[in-house]
Amino acid sequence: MAKPWEQVGGIVGILSLLVAIVALVSSLVVPEIRCYLGLKADACSPVPTPTVPQVPSNELPIVKSYFIEIFFLKGRDDLQREATDIRSRLIEYGFNAERVVLKPVGEEVLQGLEYPNSNEIRFDIGTEENPAESLRQLLETIAPNKTFNLRDANNPEPTKGYISIFLLP
Repeated sequence: MAKPWEQVGGIVGILSLLVAIVALVSSLVVPEIRCYLGLKADACSPVPTPTVPQVPSNELPIVKSYFIEIFFLKGRDDLQREATDIRSRLIEYGFNAERVVLKPVGEEVLQGLEYPNSNEIRFDIGTEENPAESLRQLLETIAPNKTFNLRDANNPEPTKGYISIFLLP
């Protein structure tokens, strides 16, 4: 009885059989496995990494150090979801999680804070225009369905390093 390698035609037969098996596997296996096995270099593509859109502002590093409160109407689940999403995205951009706070408030509180006319970013006029504008650009990048207007916080005393965001329906 002949040995298996003699049945296929010796070493040349075994190599031909291996080449055929590799070709078959190469055509059946997903590109990532072909890459891993070294069977096809063009199957190797870099793993995509999530990218954070760039916001054109050199003030962004400054505003990242600010304390930011995101005000929205208490009891409005839609606004709470938006506020939570905005907070999460700001943290992705490098904002300190402990310094970006959700602030659900009632109508009476908003009335006492000069009820916003729209989605607003409130800041101290005279010292925080550039960080506020930088934050506005970022917010409109991460929440493209929203527009944010800049507004003077109108505080009797400046609140250095603090900016508030107001979300409306």
